[in-house]
Amino acid sequence: MEADKRKIEEIVNLYENNDFKELNKACEKFLSEFPNSPLGWNLYALSFKNLGNLQKAMKIYENLISENPQTPTLMTNLANIYSDIGRQVDAEKLYKKAIKLDPKSINAINGLGMVYQIMGKLEESIRSFESILDFDMNNKYANFNLAESYRKIGKYDEAIDCYSKAENPLSKSHMLECIYRVKDKKFFTNQLSLLNQENELLNPLMSCIISHASIRYDESFDNPFCNDPIDYIRVSDITENDHYDINVINQIINIQKTESIDDKPQPLLNGGKQTSGNLFKIKNNSIQKIEMLIMEEIDSYKSSFRNSGQGFILNWPKKYELLGWIVDIKEGGKLKPHMHKQGWLSGSMYLKVDKDKSEGGDILFTLDGAGYPNDGKKFDIKKVNVEENKIILFPSSIFHYTTPFEGRENRVTLAFDIKPID
Repeated sequence: MEADKRKIEEIVNLYENNDFKELNKACEKFLSEFPNSPLGWNLYALSFKNLGNLQKAMKIYENLISENPQTPTLMTNLANIYSDIGRQVDAEKLYKKAIKLDPKSINAINGLGMVYQIMGKLEESIRSFESILDFDMNNKYANFNLAESYRKIGKYDEAIDCYSKAENPLSKSHMLECIYRVKDKKFFTNQLSLLNQENELLNPLMSCIISHASIRYDESFDNPFCNDPIDYIRVSDITENDHYDINVINQIINIQKTESIDDKPQPLLNGGKQTSGNLFKIKNNSIQKIEMLIMEEIDSYKSSFRNSGQGFILNWPKKYELLGWIVDIKEGGKLKPHMHKQGWLSGSMYLKVDKDKSEGGDILFTLDGAGYPNDGKKFDIKKVNVEENKIILFPSSIFHYTTPFEGRENRVTLAFDIKPID
């Protein structure tokens, strides 16, 4: 039996209106009447994905593809999920199959470019995004993603041009960062003034650049996100949290093996590895329990600084998601200075720390990093001693790095961000 046009339009409209709870219910009803509808199953899977149940969506897509092996849209949608949960190699294979079937599939080509970017294959990612612009030169996603790849290989002028054509919420802050690296003070301050007039300065990357420029140029600039972020670093003991469970901690330490998560190439990390994707997209019991612990710590952090007057507290995002990844550092390993551009509040939970020396593997915070030109100016540094079962929360605008780790076993950290959702 074929589904009539009216019933198809009904579930499509629910998807287009982002009403995923109702879409899920409507698809159940629709599929009970039309169980062989690939469109119905596709929308059913998308409803699960957008409701956070990626495992259910993944199973539906895997079954759909086995029954419809020549459908590039289904392959692309499954590849998107694989990438989200850190299975980049599997995602790459599926994107390539989808593109072979439909060489002008923008979603598949963009997805493949993003996987290349995650895997550190930046020249390949550039070719992917450029191929989209060959037949859709104003594609805002391709322009932003191409700019990101150019920035990562140090082609800042090319990145500035692409960011100017993108409409991503982060494009203006990323463009300002490139300007700060390669343009003179007058050009930078003029651009900063324009962004201030447009109320575009309230995000971690803008704040990071402003903090750095204030010291470099000996000049005070408005910083609506966070002044003096070093003052807003908070350390807590997770064993005092009601959700603490040593068995859960051990399961998280071993999760890369149990969930088949790929490593992510991380040029900032020497002597260690980092998981790919977002751990919190994997909905198993241990991750859900650790997520509850983290969210409780974040609520406590917000409460402790509720009277700070800082923009990142006063303008806390109404909608956000938790992003998480494991950083596993072996003896002698260290993490270079960096900040979390897409976050709001960032954190590190120390799952396993077996140090031979009291200072090995400690975390340091500063306003200088990422190779920003500093004109020889000195920047303050705050060192925080790292201990097992500690959690550190801090504004995403601050640079941080580690001292070389010295211990009998690897130092394992669950790093995470609160990421605003527009």
